[in-house]
Amino acid sequence: MLDRSRFARHLLLLPLLLAGCASHLAGSPTAATGGPATPATVQGTLVDTHCYSIDRAFRADDHKTASGTIEGCAGACARLGIPVAILTASGEVVTLLAPAPELADHMSDEARAVGTRVMNGALRPDSIFVRGADGAWTPISLHQMM
Repeated sequence: MLDRSRFARHLLLLPLLLAGCASHLAGSPTAATGGPATPATVQGTLVDTHCYSIDRAFRADDHKTASGTIEGCAGACARLGIPVAILTASGEVVTLLAPAPELADHMSDEARAVGTRVMNGALRPDSIFVRGADGAWTPISLHQMM
């Protein structure tokens, strides 16, 4: 039979255990990645991860399907909060840990992100720039939670 007081004591310890695990993960990039977090600069094309995972041809903002073209699809996905990634020239897809809606107007633009590689290769950007028609790099203002 279950000892209720013992069970209650263990239940009370659960939040402390979870808080300890969370603080360990937050303070130690190696716990989440299997290796140390490293500074990085990534450059390539902004893509939405949902559609690009379905069809590698979906690199532009408009997506051509058998049923017709879905105009502004990548931007719509980003506005819904679907993660945005940079597709590099070598074909690597680097997910950006940034608010996707703030990147929605720049889908399929050439971008450069500077930050820290974490969580299996994702990039936590300190700054993101997009290349304008004149070739100049323009910073994107990102709102951060912390």
